[in-house]
Amino acid sequence: MVNVADAKAVAVLTSADLTNIETGLSVQESLGERWDDVPVVLRVFDRELARMMEQSFGFQHVRSTRRWRRPGSSAPPSGSRCSARSTWTSSRSWWPG
Repeated sequence: MVNVADAKAVAVLTSADLTNIETGLSVQESLGERWDDVPVVLRVFDRELARMMEQSFGFQHVRSTRRWRRPGSSAPPSGSRCSARSTWTSSRSWWPG
């Protein structure tokens, strides 16, 4: 786990839902009193699971990639803005916004 003590935001975006959920809950615990001030974004494929994370655990930024994906396509939906580059890898990533 990385040190989130000074984080201004946290994004948990692996391709594994359970890994993202476990990591998100760990981040929530680590942030403690800062939880309400630091946006934590979780990528979760299943819409119902995303909704449950928001309702049951207080996450405000859980996004289901299922709703963005067009049938037969792995590309982001048209009209989405994406050009973020992570600091821990050289691969490009996208997040509609």
